[in-house]
Amino acid sequence: MSMEAFRAFRERANSDAALAGEVKAVWDSNGDMAALARRHGFDVTHEELAEGWELAQEGELSPIELELVSGGMASEGQQNKNAICNNGV
Repeated sequence: MSMEAFRAFRERANSDAALAGEVKAVWDSNGDMAALARRHGFDVTHEELAEGWELAQEGELSPIELELVSGGMASEGQQNKNAICNNGV
C-alpha cells in the first residue's frame, strides 16, 4: 500500500473523536498502531506509519497529534517506536 492509506488514517483520526480516543489509548499503552489502523480498514504497515509520522512532524501537527507528542514521550525515536510503528523491537 502507499502512503495514501496513512494519510487517510491520519485524516480520519483527526476528524473522528472515537478513533482519536483509540489512537490516544494505543499511543499511551505503547500498542500496535498498525493493528488499530487495519481494524478500521486502513491497509498500512508499521514502516508506512513510521514514515508518515516523520513526514507529519515536518509540517503542522493536528491538535490530537500535538496532544500525543506533548504527553511526555522521551524522544522522537521513542515516539516512533512506541506509538506509530510498534514492531516488537
